Amino acid sequence: MKKSYCLVPSLLLLCLALAACGGGGSGAPPPPGASSLPPTATTQAAISVTTSGAVLNGSVNPNGMATDVWFEYGLNPLLVGATQSPRQTIGSGVAAVSVNYTASGFTTGTTYYFRVCASSTAGTSLGTILNCTTGSPGSAPTVTTIAASGIGTDNARISGSVNPNGQAANAWFEWGTSGTLTNYFPTSTQSAGSGSSAVILNATLTGLSSGTPYYYRVAATNGTGTSRGSILSFTTSLPSLPPIATTLGATNIGVDNATVNGHVNPNGLATTAYFEWGLDNQLVGATATSGQSIGSGNSNVAVNVALTGLTDNTTYYYRVVGTNSAGTSRGIIGSFTTKVNGVPPPGNTVRIIFLHHSTGGVIWDGGIPQALASYNASHATQYSITNQTYPDAPYPWENYPYDYWNLWVAHTGASMDQNQANLDMLTRDYDVVVFKHCFPVSAIDPDVGPASVSSSTKSLQNYYLQYGALKARLRGFPNKRFIVWTGAALRIEDTTLENATRAKTFFDWVRNTWDEKGDNVFVWDFYALETEGTLYLTPANADTDSHPNKAFGQRVAPLFVNRLVDVIEGRGDTGSITGN
Repeated sequence: MKKSYCLVPSLLLLCLALAACGGGGSGAPPPPGASSLPPTATTQAAISVTTSGAVLNGSVNPNGMATDVWFEYGLNPLLVGATQSPRQTIGSGVAAVSVNYTASGFTTGTTYYFRVCASSTAGTSLGTILNCTTGSPGSAPTVTTIAASGIGTDNARISGSVNPNGQAANAWFEWGTSGTLTNYFPTSTQSAGSGSSAVILNATLTGLSSGTPYYYRVAATNGTGTSRGSILSFTTSLPSLPPIATTLGATNIGVDNATVNGHVNPNGLATTAYFEWGLDNQLVGATATSGQSIGSGNSNVAVNVALTGLTDNTTYYYRVVGTNSAGTSRGIIGSFTTKVNGVPPPGNTVRIIFLHHSTGGVIWDGGIPQALASYNASHATQYSITNQTYPDAPYPWENYPYDYWNLWVAHTGASMDQNQANLDMLTRDYDVVVFKHCFPVSAIDPDVGPASVSSSTKSLQNYYLQYGALKARLRGFPNKRFIVWTGAALRIEDTTLENATRAKTFFDWVRNTWDEKGDNVFVWDFYALETEGTLYLTPANADTDSHPNKAFGQRVAPLFVNRLVDVIEGRGDTGSITGN
């Protein structure tokens, strides 16, 4: 009887594959202790592809067994009837070994398929099948744009690969700031020869702008046509810069101690920060604190140092310093005055000056003089209050942190700005000075550039410096008392969420950080009364614009008098900050 057989397809393919690769080795058992795994074969891309050949590549791990490797290549995608390269012995290691074979005799303009094969006594392995296509004489150059190198602040080296495909070819680069190179600058033409393999070409670009993205590609032409590579890009470096140093207000001021604060931006270079401080207002002969390493980032880093062993009721000056390989930067000079050991309340006769513009006028007209007169009558005190428009013409109608710094810190003694009384003059005539800001103080701009105590720009960083300088100045009059109102708020329709948020941030800082117990400077929280826990002057408290209305003025005038009396009589650090 004639027998018939049925072969499983997958087994048939395996048998064909083993036959094509030359079988599975000698079939002898592995030596004692050796791995029983067959080699690991990985086919890799061909290189140096020409019109008539290519270098085939692969990687093989013997897995501890003596191993032979070879390549199969041919025109069939499944490598049926493939040509085998000579075998190579790669030893019996346990790491991957790179192997290659230079195949020749290819037909031009034709796709060839190939794979790496490996065999040991543990078995045979076949790599995946890859392909390559030979060049065609008479075709345009084959070009590939390569990543730029040597990128500086104003220069870079751009590169590309050009295969002339057997004809004399010239190449160049096209570059510019357009991502599509619609408009571009060409470099000088370079000869790429007339061979059939790729050559690497380079061009150095100079005179570029720092911190700018540029786009480029390689291009080449021969007798058949012109080819352009894909567009790549690079960004020139920013120039090395010294740090940006910003002095901030001092905190935790005590009788013999204080913390000085600052921000330093390293500008991308390893940077050290420290403080200079002393009694001289120009910091001549200043003491330097120990350096702090703050890294090499590109954003502000907070730095601070606690100063100790200071003298009470004394003004000190300081600034933050940053240094890196590009140079040294110093922040502006700030100051603080150490605390005195309490301020005794004045006697029964107290002279008070209330400095204000229109918003303060609403509260004054709400009954401040009457409420204080009533308190005097019932407590046998002689608290006398006077109100004054301040600053007044010819000075601009502005009473913001910059203006008080300008009038009271920048002008002292007999010096005045546009005939406005300075703090030395006001304190000669009054025991308590009350001052405030009108509602435009809440239109706070974002911080831009370095902070400056002498800038009229309404920004948080400038406000902090100006208030720090103001407090130091006010503490220079230890037998006088000062009350500042937290700023007047704006209606929701008169501001933005961002400005309103910055305003709240500043007034919270005034109340919680700037105002410190134990000195002669106090706060009345006018902002909290106007906003009632929101970010805006509430409709119930507003007039037809961001001024408070008459009813609000009548409601809070007695609260201000409560706060004023607490401050006069020594309860400023324990009484209600709103007067409730």
